[in-house]
Amino acid sequence: MAQTSSGSISVQKVNGKADVSNSGGDIEVGNAEKAVAAKTSSGSIHLKLVKGDVEASNSGGDITADLVGGNLTAATSSGSITLVSFQARASI
Repeated sequence: MAQTSSGSISVQKVNGKADVSNSGGDIEVGNAEKAVAAKTSSGSIHLKLVKGDVEASNSGGDITADLVGGNLTAATSSGSITLVSFQARASI
């Protein structure tokens, strides 16, 4: 788990489940072997390669997922959602 109240979080490689959250910054996950849960209230979320499921929520920014191997759930109240490639079900 990675958490901050203000500032960016960047995780390059995760072998287990990644639970990443902050209140005021960007989140970037490079390579995750399992599921990712990412939540921020202000900033962007960028997920490069996730082999498991993704739950991404953002109150004030964009969500980008490049390659997701599992199911994807993404929600933002103010921003765009960009899905490049996913192999299962997407719920937006």
